[in-house]
This record gives sequence, structure tokens and C-alpha cells, in this order.
Amino acid sequence: EGPAGKHEYALRTVFETVNMPWDWPVNVNKHEATAFCNWKSSQPSHNGAPLRLVTEAEHLLLREPHQRHPVTDPANDPALNHGGATISEAAGVN
Repeated sequence: EGPAGKHEYALRTVFETVNMPWDWPVNVNKHEATAFCNWKSSQPSHNGAPLRLVTEAEHLLLREPHQRHPVTDPANDPALNHGGATISEAAGVN
């Protein structure tokens, strides 16, 4: 609340209005995240390499080694070889 231009924001929940919690996580889709990276990279204050989302391969490499499931051959990919009803039992994944 306040005069225009003050940049004071509030979060309207079902039962109350609270100060904007800037440290809460956000839920965005790939398109919104890509747009943010493009926007942030174009800002004068950004003086590094262009920002981008990590690829799926990079994301998998960030995981702990025991959590990685390297798929070098499509024949070994559980998602391509099992249906949704059988993947948990057949491939041992949740």
C-alpha cells in the first residue's frame, strides 16, 4: 500500500494480506524461466556471460553420483521402455 512508484508490494492470501516474502521459492515454467534469463542478461548491471537454464544432461550431472542414472542407449531408458503403470516395479524407480 502507498503512493504509486513506492514499489511496496503485498501478498494476498486466502485469509489475509502479508508483506511480500521475497525469500520464498517460486514456481515457474520453462518459458518464464528462459524469459527471466534473457531479461536479466540484457540488464546493464549484468556484466558476465549470458544467463541460461541448465540442460537436462547438466542437471543430471549435478546430482550425487549414486543418484545418477546414465542413459547411453535408448534401450536402457526406463521411460521409453515401460508404461506409467509398470515403470516403478520394472525399472526400480518411483
